[in-house]
Amino acid sequence: MLHTLQRSYFKDDTFVAATHTPESVLAASNKNFVLFDIKKSQQAVLKRHTTDRLVSVDAAPSANRFMSCTESGVVSLLDFKSKNCEVNCINRLALMP
Repeated sequence: MLHTLQRSYFKDDTFVAATHTPESVLAASNKNFVLFDIKKSQQAVLKRHTTDRLVSVDAAPSANRFMSCTESGVVSLLDFKSKNCEVNCINRLALMP
């Protein structure tokens, strides 16, 4: 499934990371997130609104929620119902002693 998402949505952009929950699969590049709903067999492409390079994505399967982490240490909770899905940013480096 990830290979299909990668071929379909990341032809012109480098695939960076992917993760999943029991309900969905998230694939990401530096330009887009692709969310595939397994139950509905539907996908949504969401444009990233930051130029900060993506390092990883992770999932909280129990809540069907995702987060991203960028090269500069910004951690974002992904809200796919919002126009700008990378919200509630926390600068991880600022939290270090």
